[in-house]
Amino acid sequence: MYAAAALWRDRCLLEDWALFDDRPGSTLTDGQALVRDFVEHPVVGADDFITKLRGQLDRSSATTV
Repeated sequence: MYAAAALWRDRCLLEDWALFDDRPGSTLTDGQALVRDFVEHPVVGADDFITKLRGQLDRSSATTV
């Protein structure tokens, strides 16, 4: 548990890399886009969660998702 937490701390917080991929981690811009695309545009209706989520994020960049 401590080793996993240390890896996350070092890789994600200190080095700004993604935890499971060799690419830069999320940025403030990505977070703002996620808030814009997901939080500020809720989808209501009978569709299941994944269908609604895909619809909300279909215009989002890969780094945002």
